[in-house]
Amino acid sequence: MLLIHATWPAEARLTPHTGDADLIEAHINERRSARRARQDKGKRSLAIRSLDAPPTDPAAATAAFLALATRILTAPAAREHLNHLLAHCANTTAVRTRIDHLLPHCSPGLQTALSLRLHDLRIRRKGPRPGHAYTPPVTEDRFDARHIPQYLPDSWFAFLAALGAPAESLRRDAAVRLVQMSRGGSRPQAASYLGFPPPVASQRRLLTWQSAPGNATRYTTALATLADYVATLDQHTDWHRRRTHLQGWSIPGAEWDAIIAAVHHQQTAEEQHKTDWHLYYQAASVWAWAHLTHGDYLYAPARYRRFHGVPGSLSALNRVSRHTHHAFRATLREYCNALATCIDRPAPDTNDRPLLPN
Repeated sequence: MLLIHATWPAEARLTPHTGDADLIEAHINERRSARRARQDKGKRSLAIRSLDAPPTDPAAATAAFLALATRILTAPAAREHLNHLLAHCANTTAVRTRIDHLLPHCSPGLQTALSLRLHDLRIRRKGPRPGHAYTPPVTEDRFDARHIPQYLPDSWFAFLAALGAPAESLRRDAAVRLVQMSRGGSRPQAASYLGFPPPVASQRRLLTWQSAPGNATRYTTALATLADYVATLDQHTDWHRRRTHLQGWSIPGAEWDAIIAAVHHQQTAEEQHKTDWHLYYQAASVWAWAHLTHGDYLYAPARYRRFHGVPGSLSALNRVSRHTHHAFRATLREYCNALATCIDRPAPDTNDRPLLPN
């Protein structure tokens, strides 16, 4: 009852019937409204009084709570559901205090299940800043954080697109949340794991969107659905390994020369004379990094470097003729596939990168 109250609607999807969810939500909203009303009048209202008090009327609401609690505790993934609930209330002092108080009265089985995570619920007198607190993993046995790319594939983002949130900010934040679900840790830790820099101003738009009524709840539900989908995938690419291997990377000079030589053989003499490959080096490095890591172009290492005084741009690859453009993209993709094979080996050798034939 306590965990359902404190985290609703985190596990609303487990309610057997829509009517049960409505009864539970109505009771929780009533308790929260009553608490706010007392506080508005200047009266002290303890949070724990509104967290686990059972409904008094109607009796159907109590039955709905009991049905949901039974469904959570008897589900095959009961441990994951409990972890999910605990992760949502880990930073709420009142909930942690109440759990410590009620734990001795719980069944031995529930005590055992909760004890695995209780060290993350202990009261901290000086806790970390909002968003920096440790979050325990809730899907660690379902998918591996190493298989979460920095830039979510379109098939993954489809689960979130209908929310109406700022798309690019939402895509980045969802990747961070998935990593937290898998390996735990704070938001900055998960962002660093994915290779994101410190939070940027664009994320403020997502926070503003989440503050609107109902949006945070819809986002949480959509993320849970996305996590269920990711857990069904048979994934093998270790995106974290690739990001780590290509940290600070741009195409090495010798390999760039081999790529250009391969394209030269497919160009006319006039095209060879007109194409200044010097202008396309940075854009090619950015594209190759994003392709190899399934990363966001904005955070490619080469994007923040200047080569021989030429800033370069992502649109540079569109300035050559269509024939040269296609030949260059095909050659660059072939190079990326060869490099990916090298990186994905059990023990990649930085000096063992296959050069394309001249």
